Amino acid sequence: MTTTQQIAGQEWRPNLFIAGFAKAGTTELSDYLSQHPDIFLPFEKEPNTFYDLAKYPAYFSGDRSGNARKRIFSLDDYYNLFSKGEKYRYRIDGTVSYTFDPKFSHILKSFSENAKVILLIRNQAHRLASIYFQTFVYHKENDFSRWLQEYLVPYIRTFMYYDKVVAYYQEFGDNNNSNNNLRVIETNNLGSEDVHKQIFEYLEVKPIKINIRHK
Repeated sequence: MTTTQQIAGQEWRPNLFIAGFAKAGTTELSDYLSQHPDIFLPFEKEPNTFYDLAKYPAYFSGDRSGNARKRIFSLDDYYNLFSKGEKYRYRIDGTVSYTFDPKFSHILKSFSENAKVILLIRNQAHRLASIYFQTFVYHKENDFSRWLQEYLVPYIRTFMYYDKVVAYYQEFGDNNNSNNNLRVIETNNLGSEDVHKQIFEYLEVKPIKINIRHK
């Protein structure tokens, strides 16, 4: 079988997208869920394969020009990442850049039609503080107000929730809740057993005890 034929198959494709939002707990939740025997998390949580925007948000990269970005895995590399998990019930792609623009909801749906999506939202002020301090080593801007104006404001549309949540709901949600493949979770306490139970019910997998110190 050629590589092209392999990529065309469905059984290897990620079918659980923890698509963001950035600095809202995607890494934490991915690590927790990876402890489940039915869930596969590849060595690279954020392959960014479908990211195709001309610029990358400066607040997230620390590069004001918007040219610096994380590695974007080719489709061949994407296949090599996830084909190792084809025997698992779920394969996680935790790429947060898929919430930088509403269009990515349609791209993910087209690529993996029966996938489920989890969107994590967090108090925006807390997100801002987390992003600022995480990227400080790159931007080195001591004036937070200036950082907001130069690194956030030009990319503010990528930071906001509403239009992306609506787009993902249109692609993966369902008004009758009979085929709702979307969950939006506020990340007040991702270590909560109640939250884990709700996610396992959503995924229809056997609940397990998550080791929250594993992260």
